[in-house]
Amino acid sequence: MSRAFFRAQEALGAIKSLLELPGATVLPMPADVTSHWLELLGRHPVRGGAIFDLQFIATMMANGVERICTFNRQDFEGFPDIQVLTP
Repeated sequence: MSRAFFRAQEALGAIKSLLELPGATVLPMPADVTSHWLELLGRHPVRGGAIFDLQFIATMMANGVERICTFNRQDFEGFPDIQVLTP
């Protein structure tokens, strides 16, 4: 099997482990995520994988989530509406 297959399987395992953490909640993607995402893109033009950080922030905004706990502070520090916490 290809290396990509094993990386995909590893990623799936990591996602499943995260979802099993006590207190973990999967946020829904309400219809207004797209409007939040487009608004964020207008203010913060990004390239590459950073587009997914904006999608994540748009999902947070649409769900009324104002804080994120992450080891990747730099990905979220340019957004004054989001409080960034480091574990």
